[in-house]
Amino acid sequence: MKNIYSLAILIGTSLGLCAQVGINTPNPQATLDIVGNGASTTTKDGVTLPRLTRQQLASKAAGTYVAAQTGTMVYISDATTPTGTTPSLAQTAEITNIGYHFFNGTVWKSVAGNSVNIYNADGSLTGPRVVTQGVNTLAFNGTAVNAFSVDGNTFSVDAANNRVGIGNTAPLADLHIGDGTTGATPTVRLTSNLNDFAGGGALQFLENNQGYGTIIRHHSADNAGGTQREGLYFNNLIANVESTTPTMMLDQASQRVGIGVALPTNKLHIDATNPIRAQGIQAGDPNTDRLMVVDGNGVLKSINTLSALSLPTPAIFRLNTGLTNFLNGVAAGNKQTVPMSVVKNTIDGLSYNTSTSTMTIPPGNYQMVFVYEATHNNTGCTLSSYIVDFPTGSSAVQRIHSTASHMEGGTSNHGGSITFTTQITATRDWQIQLGRGQSGNCSGTGMNLTGLSTHLLVFRIGDL
Repeated sequence: MKNIYSLAILIGTSLGLCAQVGINTPNPQATLDIVGNGASTTTKDGVTLPRLTRQQLASKAAGTYVAAQTGTMVYISDATTPTGTTPSLAQTAEITNIGYHFFNGTVWKSVAGNSVNIYNADGSLTGPRVVTQGVNTLAFNGTAVNAFSVDGNTFSVDAANNRVGIGNTAPLADLHIGDGTTGATPTVRLTSNLNDFAGGGALQFLENNQGYGTIIRHHSADNAGGTQREGLYFNNLIANVESTTPTMMLDQASQRVGIGVALPTNKLHIDATNPIRAQGIQAGDPNTDRLMVVDGNGVLKSINTLSALSLPTPAIFRLNTGLTNFLNGVAAGNKQTVPMSVVKNTIDGLSYNTSTSTMTIPPGNYQMVFVYEATHNNTGCTLSSYIVDFPTGSSAVQRIHSTASHMEGGTSNHGGSITFTTQITATRDWQIQLGRGQSGNCSGTGMNLTGLSTHLLVFRIGDL
């Protein structure tokens, strides 16, 4: 006790003389200057502040610590949540750890927790900063969608779904560029520092077994032998060996595409077995669409339209059921309608009305063949004569005769074909009819026009 009183008297006397106190120093440099005994290996240097538990501080009478005690420091030796009667509990609300705490006039705050850093407060850099990691790693662990970001949505890490967003803060894929509302032309650029066939960027799409997959590679120059071009290559990777013949390549200099070939000679050059298969092709117009052919080198070429090439396109009509007593009561030079049905029609623009046996014929060159088969069992009937008035021009007809000689009676079977080549100059109607000619000796009943055997062939042979 005498030592305490002596120290107090000494400090008080010193304060009275110079307002500065030194411990272990004759020349104090502050109000209280304590100098440690660094030369001693046993001296316990330091200053020990009051050691209290959070429970003890909370149990202090209300008003013990007020604004006048601002700056007071203690060492908390136990931060367990207080229980029981605690009049000053509110002042200890921020005591959560063991260590030095100070009173800020309202509550006790941790000295360590009061330092401002990126983990407890926002801030601004006062100048450029460099972090030298060396062999040390730097990891950021998070669970939020936008767990880490740079400049808003410029760069975002989705830690919840393991995704990266550029231009968005909620990426929908492993790498998601743009958000559909800003940045009209999002761009990925790979720049090589070599102007060489082996130089250039590459994208690799690999399977779980990483020796297999597809590589999209850019070569920034032709190879040494000139057998492969500067451009973009789609290569297979098989057992860690990249193919030299690309699945597809884009020749940068000549602006050509090669499939299965490394040196395309045309805008699209395909080297494969059965190289082209097209589905969903729409119907064309034979009058305006040109035909495609392949030359001896496999080059596709266009020659002309079907109409311009005058390739025949047919239409077939047939009498399905025979007609009895055909042309009975029909005088020479007159005709009777033959009710045929359409078997096939490939002539563009030609239509047929079954109820009237009338076809509508578009302009063009035509050949028509009327094939008939009949019997005429009537006394004295041995020579049957027939006529067909074929269409020509825009409205005219041209009559063609056909005469068939046959036996009299039940063996009067006879037949023939009547052929006519014509030019139709305007769309027109024509009814299928067969008439009685003037050069025969048959008339009256007994004539039967045979079904299925009687038919009409119409060939369109190009444009006018």
